[in-house]
Amino acid sequence: MIREILSSAIFLLPLTILFVIVLVVRLRAFSNRTAHDVIPYLRSINLEEVKALLDPVTESYLRLNSSRQEFKRSQWKRCHLALQYVSDLAHNAKVFQEWGKYERNRSRRTLDRDARRASLDLTIACAQCRICAVVVRMRIHFWMVKMAVLPFAAPPSFSSLPRMGSVELVSYYEQIKTSAIQLSQGYGENYHQKLAHVL
Repeated sequence: MIREILSSAIFLLPLTILFVIVLVVRLRAFSNRTAHDVIPYLRSINLEEVKALLDPVTESYLRLNSSRQEFKRSQWKRCHLALQYVSDLAHNAKVFQEWGKYERNRSRRTLDRDARRASLDLTIACAQCRICAVVVRMRIHFWMVKMAVLPFAAPPSFSSLPRMGSVELVSYYEQIKTSAIQLSQGYGENYHQKLAHVL
């Protein structure tokens, strides 16, 4: 009796987990994100601040002008800020990717080759940006766990992030901006100006 219950529980547990994951993904997905569903959902991002945070020169300056303990506290705060920036970049990339998918499907019906090309460029850049964001976030989370568990260890160095994709993350986001602005031209000058202002 107990063996049967355990075997059925072992069988049902993965199915339940899979069902919950599918449910969460479906609830978080945005159905048919049109151009009017883009601007209100974007987060404000200053790419110059992101670049400055990820710049190894800034880190070198902090390392040289701070005590070891101050530098470690500074790196902890910079890790939190980097996570926030990367999350914002990934969020906006997701919004634009959903819009790009909608526009690509729409361009198939309207046979608009320019919109199809711009939407394809947009979705590709968004996917690349989101992949880089996952890698960079994983690395920063690893650093934070390491700093919490091993307080005597040397603080992490942001200079290794370019190898992890931080430089590409910013360049892909710049490609997203370019493609999104190009795609927005099909919605008139007013919408184009609004999106350009937000970006």
